[in-house]
Amino acid sequence: MLGRAFRDDPIACAVLKDLAPHIRLKRLTIGFSVTLRTCVNRSWPLALNLDGRIAAVALIHPPGAYPLPWATQLRNVIRIVSATGVYGLGRWRTWLQAIERQHPPEPHLYLELLGVEPALQGRGLGSSLLAALTERADREGLACFLETANPRNLPLYRGFDFEVVGEEAILDVPTWFMRRDRTAL
Repeated sequence: MLGRAFRDDPIACAVLKDLAPHIRLKRLTIGFSVTLRTCVNRSWPLALNLDGRIAAVALIHPPGAYPLPWATQLRNVIRIVSATGVYGLGRWRTWLQAIERQHPPEPHLYLELLGVEPALQGRGLGSSLLAALTERADREGLACFLETANPRNLPLYRGFDFEVVGEEAILDVPTWFMRRDRTAL
């Protein structure tokens, strides 16, 4: 599902440029599978099911869980490269290094992924996951951070009180860094 949700994402297209959409989909699906398996015990994956199928997924990292430990990152790279090859690896590393530099220094929740099955987009599923994220952030008194390279996502995140705190072209793709400050309960 995440592969389909991100197949045409500007960063996915920049990292896996020149690949046909069906090949990009296969590589993204493998990469997301490895990432979710690694993060399921250290982060907060959220999923919405409709009719017994996953319709939307968010991957939220609690304070201190991102970036992943170096050894874990290396294991993930080995798993992904052994399944997909090295094409795009340097560009993916460039992307990851750029977003890691933008993370705020204080404890925060990091929304690494939010994907909705393409046929179900616009039906409030992403909003449901964002509501769960912001409710938890408010309950725990934490700020939230995310990045997006898809300008269509900006109004959605702004609707949950995220504000753009930075912008950078990464791999020639405009990328917005957004933050939601903690709220006092």
